Amino acid sequence: MNNSDFFRRLNQSAMQQQDGSDAFVDEKYVDFCKKLLLHGDIAVNSLADAFLYFAAINYLNASTKQQKSIGYAFKSRISVVIAECINNCIHGVRFYLTSDEKGSVVYCLFGETFCFSFHSPSISGDKLKRYLASCARIEFDGIRKQKCPNLILKSAISLVRSQTGQGQPPIYPSPSSQRAPIGSRPVPVKTGSFGSEYDVSCRVNVYPIKQIIADFQLDRLVTNHVTAENIAVVISSVYFYHDLIESENSVPEHVRKEMFREIITQTFSVVEAVEVEIGRRIAKRKRIRLPSEQGKNPRADQQFCIDLCQEEYGFDSTTSRMYDEYKDLRHNVHLCKNQRIINDDYYTEETTVKWFSFMEQYLSHLAK
Repeated sequence: MNNSDFFRRLNQSAMQQQDGSDAFVDEKYVDFCKKLLLHGDIAVNSLADAFLYFAAINYLNASTKQQKSIGYAFKSRISVVIAECINNCIHGVRFYLTSDEKGSVVYCLFGETFCFSFHSPSISGDKLKRYLASCARIEFDGIRKQKCPNLILKSAISLVRSQTGQGQPPIYPSPSSQRAPIGSRPVPVKTGSFGSEYDVSCRVNVYPIKQIIADFQLDRLVTNHVTAENIAVVISSVYFYHDLIESENSVPEHVRKEMFREIITQTFSVVEAVEVEIGRRIAKRKRIRLPSEQGKNPRADQQFCIDLCQEEYGFDSTTSRMYDEYKDLRHNVHLCKNQRIINDDYYTEETTVKWFSFMEQYLSHLAK
């Protein structure tokens, strides 16, 4: 995917998340953005670097609405990042300084499709101000990027990694999770019904099971350590699929779609497994008999426990709608009867990120 396609697709995803369902603030991402912007020099060597810095600024900008203690020191870095882009002749992004009813505002347009807007940007130096004010006009598209800060930041991290092979972990893990590389080895990717095999040179990264349990708070969500480990193994497989997708050799498109769908399927299974565990604890606490304890089919226990969990903790309308969409996607409800998965445009990195993020935020909500 080239940069233009990346920004176009991300803009479409941002447009779909204007309901604020992605505005949940994660402390790990707040710390990551602070360190990136305030604890070190700003160095913009590529378009991906520039986008990551502005994504971090957008994340902190959104976070201040929920945590006033964050402050606005990060806004002084807007001027620094812009100057770096100009001085290093970064192509693919342009700027425009103007004012509206709220005061001064700077627009940052990536790929001619994805636009950040920052009010009261603290532009330093009259020369830079005059230059930005004289640039070609940029019209804001009305898509509020603070409504989907997680989507944008994770996408920015992914873009940096895909273009450099370095930096922070890929789009799926929390920034605090450091996975040590264990070397490069050929991994045969079997394509099932397609009857072919591809040798893909893949750099597989270790994400220790204990670290997964800690990062996803599984020790708080389930009481059985074996169950926590089993769920962590499933999450680990999701990262493995991502490593395959990001492998040095190109993975056939239909294999990528299979993996994207597998990631969505596995992440939803994690959600259900956690809900079942919590439901069992609720039933025990309230002395509610499970269907199997009433002589009914033991298979009914799972859905019974899921319902107990959801009734206990409740859903707002947005989360409920997204959960139903997530469940339908896992069961291919969106596919028409004669549509093949490999021809489905829904299985992309952007949509996979959206649902992984939903799983991550939902588990965090349950843990709290």
